[in-house]
Amino acid sequence: MAKVTRRVGELMQDAYPDLADAQEHVARVTLAEEERFGHTLRIGMRLVDSLVAEQKAQGRLTIPGTEIFRLYDTYGFPVDLLRDIGTDHGLRLDESGFEQAMAEQRTRARESWVGSGEAEVPASLRDLTGSVKVEGLWHTTLAADARVIAVLLGEDQRPVEALAEGTTGDVVLERTPFYPEAGGQVGDAGTLWPTD
Repeated sequence: MAKVTRRVGELMQDAYPDLADAQEHVARVTLAEEERFGHTLRIGMRLVDSLVAEQKAQGRLTIPGTEIFRLYDTYGFPVDLLRDIGTDHGLRLDESGFEQAMAEQRTRARESWVGSGEAEVPASLRDLTGSVKVEGLWHTTLAADARVIAVLLGEDQRPVEALAEGTTGDVVLERTPFYPEAGGQVGDAGTLWPTD
């Protein structure tokens, strides 16, 4: 794939002009990812060969869901590739067992995440966001009229009537086209204009 990144950049440069300057970087990152995936496959193939031999030696026709999950979660081994290898050896995959292990992992991840970072959110903002539903207009418009629900100032996010010129703070709107910061994605930036 690293070899085709230059051509993709050429085809997409009208829509993404920054690609022209980033072509070498994109090719290097793609090559590094390919090499890392190749390493994952080499390790995974040794484990899969061992697992297949073990299942056959024990007369089992199904690879357990817990083993599928271990290969996927710990080693990044693709389930579809394991399915193909299993089929070549006359073995089925315990897909429902794999899905159950995935669901259990998601539950553990959610439970370990609950409340993380909550202490960093000031009480005034937590109280406000618990009682206010902001209508997200992202993906539908770049501009909108909206009523200001709150103006917050400082690290403690205390509510104020207005911000003095030259100060910065946060504004909570009833509806907004600004996409929020979430999942590692940086939030949108824009301008608010008062209306009469």
